[in-house]
Amino acid sequence: MTLEDSMKGVSHLAGVAFGRYQGATEMLTYLTFDVKALRDDVAHVRTDVTLVKTDMALVKKDMALVKDEMSEFKTRMGRLENDVSELKTDVAELKTDVSELKSDVTTLKSDVAELKSDVSTLKSDVSTLKSDMAEVKSEIITLKTDVAELNTRMTRVEERLDGQDVVLKSHGEMLQEILRRLPPAA
Repeated sequence: MTLEDSMKGVSHLAGVAFGRYQGATEMLTYLTFDVKALRDDVAHVRTDVTLVKTDMALVKKDMALVKDEMSEFKTRMGRLENDVSELKTDVAELKTDVSELKSDVTTLKSDVAELKSDVSTLKSDVSTLKSDMAEVKSEIITLKTDVAELNTRMTRVEERLDGQDVVLKSHGEMLQEILRRLPPAA
């Protein structure tokens, strides 16, 4: 091998080495950009983690508030269930009253039917019973008026009772509120 061949070989190897150097320099430049981008990404992730931690703290506060509201809701539901139970009792009592009134109406209808039967039986003695018949008719009208008045009175009493129930419930709630605010006895 001649010096010229050696020089060509060295020149070729220098060219390859220079090419590799340029490739490594280029790769180092890309890696430097990648490292910077990764550092920026890490900074963004740290910021995101801080934001997530802040959000988690807010969520925990919200959860505590929701738990408090749920507890208050359950308390209110308990009160409402008690009120519904009381109303059901009141409705049952009113149904009993209505049933009794229906029975009274049936009795009154029976009484009216008996009176009609008596009137038809007594028609044979028309001359003596005309005045009695007028009295009976008057009594029937009076009874109907009395029944209407009794129904009106019953309606008024029921309305008053309903109003009293509302007042009593209101006073009961105010009394419970006052008792709840009083300091416990020693």
